[in-house]
Amino acid sequence: MKTNETIGVATLMNDGTLVLELRAEGPATGDARFTYAPTDPHYAQVKRHLGDVKPGETVAVKPFS
Repeated sequence: MKTNETIGVATLMNDGTLVLELRAEGPATGDARFTYAPTDPHYAQVKRHLGDVKPGETVAVKPFS
């Protein structure tokens, strides 16, 4: 996998919710949508991974390690 490759996009909604739309390609192929409310225990970790994202903005998602 290339280091600049992305696995989907994430949008920070105006209420603070993160919505990730991801795609896997390889031995298994598929799409997934993950929603993280600010109260979700994984929210801070996911937001850190995404970097600087502002409400209403959509950013590319790099592969998670």
